[in-house]
Amino acid sequence: MIRHARRAISIRSTLLLTGTALALATVGCGGGGDSGGTGGATGTGGTIVRNDAAPVLPDTAPPSPDLGKDIAPGVTGGAGGGLDAGLGGAGGSFDTGAGGAVVIVEAGPPDKPLGAGGTGGDGGPDVAVGIDAVKPDTAPGIDTGPYVCPTPLKAWTFGQVPSLNSIAWNQDGTLFVGVTSTPGTPTTTFGPAPADSTVTPVVITNNGSADIIVSKLNPNTANPNWAIGVGDPKDQKVTGVAATSSGLGVLGTFTGSLEIVTGSPIVNSASGLVDFIAGLKDVDGSGVWSKKVNLGGGQLLSIASQPNKDYFVVCGSAMNAAANLNAVGTPGGGKDVVVAAIKASDGTILWGKLFGGASDQACTAAALDDDGNAIFAGTFAGALDFGLGALAGPAGGVDGGVAGATALWIAKLNGATGATMAATSVSTSGQITPYGLTADAQGNVIVTGYFQGGSVTFGSTVLTPVAQDAFVAKLDSSLASSSWARRWGSDIAAGKAVAVDSRGIVTVVGNFRGTLDLGPGTTDVLTSALPTVLESYVVALDGATGKTLCRNNYGDAASSAGGASSIIINRWATGANRDSVAIAGSFNKTINFGGQTTALASTTIYTQSYLLRM
Repeated sequence: MIRHARRAISIRSTLLLTGTALALATVGCGGGGDSGGTGGATGTGGTIVRNDAAPVLPDTAPPSPDLGKDIAPGVTGGAGGGLDAGLGGAGGSFDTGAGGAVVIVEAGPPDKPLGAGGTGGDGGPDVAVGIDAVKPDTAPGIDTGPYVCPTPLKAWTFGQVPSLNSIAWNQDGTLFVGVTSTPGTPTTTFGPAPADSTVTPVVITNNGSADIIVSKLNPNTANPNWAIGVGDPKDQKVTGVAATSSGLGVLGTFTGSLEIVTGSPIVNSASGLVDFIAGLKDVDGSGVWSKKVNLGGGQLLSIASQPNKDYFVVCGSAMNAAANLNAVGTPGGGKDVVVAAIKASDGTILWGKLFGGASDQACTAAALDDDGNAIFAGTFAGALDFGLGALAGPAGGVDGGVAGATALWIAKLNGATGATMAATSVSTSGQITPYGLTADAQGNVIVTGYFQGGSVTFGSTVLTPVAQDAFVAKLDSSLASSSWARRWGSDIAAGKAVAVDSRGIVTVVGNFRGTLDLGPGTTDVLTSALPTVLESYVVALDGATGKTLCRNNYGDAASSAGGASSIIINRWATGANRDSVAIAGSFNKTINFGGQTTALASTTIYTQSYLLRM
């Protein structure tokens, strides 16, 4: 649930709770569960008025007494009991139980406003009292108290894996990763260091060059439940993994022979890499299906899913008709945008689309919203039309105002049919590339990446780069307007990935060197250990305003690495797994995340990967 700025209230606040029964939910600060929070001392005034003929009984003292009135207990549900409506104290919002009567909360004196805290139960809408707006419930038991910045809990390195950038949560709280083995090594010992248990890492025999490795990890120890390695003497590489309700999707590139399904290899006899997509069983990693996707020199660059959907989406660029993806559309010359939705259980292509025009177009980021609609973002120079009218290209003409100029595009497609629902572009005379894309529970779209050489405008906000700067912007679900947009950087900076939690907090990760000015909301400036060193950064933003809530950077003066490359937040899970955070990236020499983690040290002269739990 998105938090808004608190303000004192002296006018009547009318809050509707639908249903027929109301669960006990004392206004206050506290945790989740059916009974809401336990309150602080309450103020004077305040009444609750039933919308039917049931009697209103005198007040009975809750844990912290008030002077309001209770709903008759004979019509309540859920955990039982009435609803105390006193004003003031540390309290605030609550969830109704399995339904609830319509009530009106009347504010007390302006010097005793309701607070904002407390959590909900298993039922109707979240009712936020004493803040600027009422937002619909997104899941039972969401904490609506003050936001607490997450603490690093665990950190691991995978010594023989130089780049861990493909991670996905399953709904049950397990973690999937996809990596590429180091070429020329006879084996890969896939497991964490330092290890937190006695489970023995999996030793995978390599096949002479780069192989794909996919693993299901225990999220608390990073030890693999299973790990598979597939390849031959030529190169095979993982681009991404996607967890769905019916299996795991894997995206990558390969030459030679790739036998993901036992006895049914796919073959690329050409010397150049082409794409593959495959489906694996969640329980043991065994291959169910695999497809070769030859895009004529193009490449699939992104894969995305939700753990409660049975399909995933992919996107990239094609230099042919993308027949392997059953794409509908006419090539426009050069590189064209290609997108597709694929069923994880059997590889059925639900739909494929091709969007092209003059010059080059590419898709670089993909996401699914909570309704299962596909959201894509990328770059283009020239013409691009998703069927709703031509998008504005780079400033200065068809081929851009300066050499190599690009524009950013974002499009939303119906998850079931692939029909275009919305599309927009952001023009610049410089260059802009999106790397990370996500949607919150209300369908708002958040995009991050980098831009340079020219200003960009999101809504009423103009971002002007200092050098190569990171950007992040929030657009509404129709892509028609932007709530806020931010930039940061002084030398080199990029937003590599973005995720949102169940209450709408946006977290961006990426890399930078030099400084990051993280205002508004803070005067903090992050500074890399050396001006020539790329470091990881993590920044959490208020989803409603874009204000910085938390920030940190991680690096070492002797390091030279790629920084943070991926973040996933498991807001679809239940219980303790909800909003679990995992971040992946790379480092050299040492890296220390603080909190409860142990500093990681490189065991080789090569760049190594890290996995961080928060």
